[in-house]
Amino acid sequence: MDNRADFLLNIKKASKNNKVLLRKHADERAGKRKISYSDILDVIMTGEVVEYYPDSKPMPACLLMKQAEGDIPLYVVCGFDGETCYIITVHWLDSEKWSDPWTRRPR
Repeated sequence: MDNRADFLLNIKKASKNNKVLLRKHADERAGKRKISYSDILDVIMTGEVVEYYPDSKPMPACLLMKQAEGDIPLYVVCGFDGETCYIITVHWLDSEKWSDPWTRRPR
């Protein structure tokens, strides 16, 4: 995949075709953080790419974000193998890790 725009179009297409798999870690985190599957799909379909990881292994991945309930940013990390969108993890904004919804705090 050449760029984040192509990546985003491909994961949206996979989502429309019901080719989305929630990894075990993402499923556990979603339950713990009270994030629904429909919330996750909404972030994929209408969110924005915050970070793009084209060289991620075993497949390219990205971090998506959308302002969700109460204007709290909801993040979804997903990978794409060329056919299926894999949800790796999901989380709400953590102000200890992020300066603002778009900027990670330095480690």
